[in-house]
Amino acid sequence: MKRILWGKNQVRKALESGVTPDVVILDASSPDKELRAMLAPTKFGRLPVYERPRAELDAVSKGGTHEGVLMISGNFTYSDLDLEVLPKAKSPTTLVCLDEVTDLGNVGSILRTAAAFGVDGVVVTKDRSAPINGVVVRVSMAATELVRVARVTNLARTLDALGRDGEFTVVGLDASAEQSLDQVDLTGNVAIVMGSEGEGLRRLVRERCTHLAKIPMAPPLDSLNVATATAIALYECQRQRAK
Repeated sequence: MKRILWGKNQVRKALESGVTPDVVILDASSPDKELRAMLAPTKFGRLPVYERPRAELDAVSKGGTHEGVLMISGNFTYSDLDLEVLPKAKSPTTLVCLDEVTDLGNVGSILRTAAAFGVDGVVVTKDRSAPINGVVVRVSMAATELVRVARVTNLARTLDALGRDGEFTVVGLDASAEQSLDQVDLTGNVAIVMGSEGEGLRRLVRERCTHLAKIPMAPPLDSLNVATATAIALYECQRQRAK
């Protein structure tokens, strides 16, 4: 994962040493004038500061004494799907698989949604996929620190392995599908597969899906932004499991 620093002194020292943060998260309820002055644009230049509820800082710092501020920077380390993501997954397991999604904003939004719904892992492709960089960290509001992201060479082969012996229900979102998402049983282990912004699901990826499903929409619209569609799909998973 990326480097996380928290606490006023740690953050100040890092900024003074020239560290460029991907994002600085400030407790929205903090009355600390010294802290706010330190993060003002005139002190260390214009910093990517976002004010969030204290509970979110608690979650990212995993209980560390953050004093109302934390900073995230550095290179992102991907998780191994078979060695780190699946062994640590809860039951039922939820994965989100992105088939060559390239827009940084979409990937950031998807990661934030995945964190909100307790997704066990997000799977991306090594090629033609948005990197987990500073833009993604900022858009996700540091959800990159809360969700494991695995990168695979061949998504079709990965889905084939997940769906083998019925271990996972692999559901591809496709606007042209005959059945609606709410008609698919999402109560077991599920891998939700989302296609790219322009082309949707590739043929080999589609063929590895247990089900293809659509999100019903009022005409004339027939498609949604991939991040919005992911959020709806994850909500449907949660809704079915809560019955």
